[in-house]
Amino acid sequence: MSLVLPPIIIFFTAIITKKATNSWLSPGSFFALSWFFFLSLPLIFAPEFMIGGYGLFFITLLVMSCSSGTILATFYHSKQKQKKLIIELNDRRRLVLAFIIFNLISLLGILSLSYFLRTAYWGLYFSFYDFLAIPNLVSIDRYDGYLKYPLLINYSLYFIYPSNIIAGMIIGCNIKIIKTRLICYFPLILSVVLGMIEGSRTSLLLGGVLFFSSWISCLNNQLSYKKSLSFLKIFIFLLSVISIFVALFIFIQWLRQGLSPLFFDLMVSRLKAYMFGYLSAFTLWFDNIDNFFILNLDLYTFAGPMNLFGLLERNLGFYNPIYINEITSTNIFTAFRGLINDFNPFGVVLIIFLLGFYMQVIFQKIKIRFSDGLISLSIFYSFTLYSPLISIFHYNSIFFSWVLIYFVTKFHFNNVDLVNNS
Repeated sequence: MSLVLPPIIIFFTAIITKKATNSWLSPGSFFALSWFFFLSLPLIFAPEFMIGGYGLFFITLLVMSCSSGTILATFYHSKQKQKKLIIELNDRRRLVLAFIIFNLISLLGILSLSYFLRTAYWGLYFSFYDFLAIPNLVSIDRYDGYLKYPLLINYSLYFIYPSNIIAGMIIGCNIKIIKTRLICYFPLILSVVLGMIEGSRTSLLLGGVLFFSSWISCLNNQLSYKKSLSFLKIFIFLLSVISIFVALFIFIQWLRQGLSPLFFDLMVSRLKAYMFGYLSAFTLWFDNIDNFFILNLDLYTFAGPMNLFGLLERNLGFYNPIYINEITSTNIFTAFRGLINDFNPFGVVLIIFLLGFYMQVIFQKIKIRFSDGLISLSIFYSFTLYSPLISIFHYNSIFFSWVLIYFVTKFHFNNVDLVNNS
């Protein structure tokens, strides 16, 4: 019963928040609904993993804190008159132009990386089987610190992520040109290709999360037209996304293991550990914290930019693994571990409450410019969607992406027409 109660509490918290905000996409509702699924799925599909009771209820407390901040913010009313935003066709074209440029740079990075790895491992000529062996070699050498990409390749690959952000924005802005909408899925394809080359699921996950977070943010903007979505369409869409992700996960993991036939014998256990082990790892770690009052301020949550500025050493893997049952271990502890390391549990509860309040104010206030609030909301959504794994700000590429998108939106959306709804 102690394991079932937290998801039930979170589910009713999501319903209450939705009633208060009138939207499932409001920050508190979205955070609660997301973590309802993040808690329920491991309990249903991986019951063999050990769960810490205190950690489970702490996650519930965080969800309630975020929802409380969101509900409190609904009493905030903007003094501005209600207005509707219209983006001129010129601005849309410029946004698409930036998208094309970013994709070209990303494609150049993929091609350069392929050539670099080809010459590094096999010379100029090699067979197709040798090519399939590269992900295994890359994953081993990257984790051992032996493989360093040239800066030109490294930074050109970063453009895959802002391309995904802009792709979500274009679709969310309801640009109806079919060719333009189809091209928007190109950055996701590049994310998959990069994952296959490196034998890593990270690029696939980051690309997908950034794409959907910016798309969802645009749905909340005054620009987006409102229409009702059927639950059947949402269910089919989510089922399709999950099925595609699982298939890609299995294939990339197979490449990562060097095409080993033994992988398929261990496939279920590996898949479970990666997709559902986070809840067990975090709750077991939380239940064994020695002192709840330590305030480190190491800023593990922002490990990417901290490492970029030389203030924090960020290693691949980051945390040491923990056993979640007799034979299975994982080093995925959710984003909450970094927050607790930085601000202690009580500070995290307060921060999540303030975050829910602030994001709801942005969510419901009238925007004078298209870019106002869009970036903040998309950051919140992406942090939430990635939170079962680690803080999304663990990656330099993500920090780079949001800084770049900030300048792109400020530059491209400085001319809008404001039309009174009345």
